[in-house]
Amino acid sequence: MKMNLAGLLVAGVLVVAAGAHAATVTDRKAESARSLAPLISNAWISEAPPVAKNNAAFVTVKNGTRKDALLGVETPAAGAAELHQMSMAGGLMRMQRLPLINLAPNAELKFGPGGRHIMLINMKSPLKAGDKVPLTLIFRKAGKITVEAEVRALNIETDPAAEHAGHDHH
Repeated sequence: MKMNLAGLLVAGVLVVAAGAHAATVTDRKAESARSLAPLISNAWISEAPPVAKNNAAFVTVKNGTRKDALLGVETPAAGAAELHQMSMAGGLMRMQRLPLINLAPNAELKFGPGGRHIMLINMKSPLKAGDKVPLTLIFRKAGKITVEAEVRALNIETDPAAEHAGHDHH
């Protein structure tokens, strides 16, 4: 009886040790996969007048440890979503569509008013402050990553680019 109990005890210790090793390997693989994938944060959309056909979304992308490229964005809230860049040239604000954005390892890419943004074209319905909208960012290597963007109230006094939000210049 003592022999069987001792054998069971040893077998139990081996099973626990093997499980701990497997968990560590699995944790390392999961951690490695997380370090490769970009992290998306601060996703938001500006509130626009109900008659606006277009709108803008903003996010921060912290790339993982390998080169990647942001190829595009999808959302059920609009007919199309495109990567855009605003810039000043000759005293005029210009908007340019970006076919993709290359990301160096560990690079941080900020989309914000007056600069890079996700142009939401042909909005399907008006958005109100507090609404949540899914945005799916499409990366060359990481694939599709979906986040929820919160709709924030338009504040022209604190955001000089806000007075242009919702303008239909596309």
